[in-house]
Amino acid sequence: EGIYAEYGHPTKDFDLNEDKEKIKERDALFEVHVVETIGDAPDHTKLGVAWITEKGFEALVKKLLHGMMTNDEFYYIMGGHSAAAGHGNNFQQQYTMQFANIMEPVFHKLGMRLIARNLAMGGLG
Repeated sequence: EGIYAEYGHPTKDFDLNEDKEKIKERDALFEVHVVETIGDAPDHTKLGVAWITEKGFEALVKKLLHGMMTNDEFYYIMGGHSAAAGHGNNFQQQYTMQFANIMEPVFHKLGMRLIARNLAMGGLG
């Protein structure tokens, strides 16, 4: 709810029967596009938060199912430049730690241990 509200799409006062257009608009904003190949990736100006290839999505599903069936660890590793490294923020404000704080309870409910690592480095480009 908080993320939707932050981006101007609060769901608190939605009437699911009357606000179908608002819900459709919100869903397009947060959509993850699954594409056949990298060449099919949507233009960055299109709505949606991310894209992934079909093979990548299948591998992610396999990894998640394996982790749930075996109570295994799931590693989330972030790479990138100084913004991904969290330069200019407190340690707990970087992307990797925010992901871990939000998703750890979900992974725990699924029987998996989430391990988040930030391997990003700034000042290299």
